[in-house]
Amino acid sequence: MTNPIRAGWLSPAMPALLKLAAFAVAGAAAGYAFHRFVGCRTGSCAIWASPVLSTGYGALLGLLLGRV
Repeated sequence: MTNPIRAGWLSPAMPALLKLAAFAVAGAAAGYAFHRFVGCRTGSCAIWASPVLSTGYGALLGLLLGRV
């Protein structure tokens, strides 16, 4: 069986993109979990009061950690 990267099926940058995507998904899951289990009880927290914002910030932090 031939290597798909050498055969031209995948670009050489694909593993790096998959790593970033995995970190983004893991960060988004962590952000949502933080909102769900810790969150902001009063609703006055700008980031953690909304599940959309907490998931987005988690994904952004995952992307930043994936670049390291």
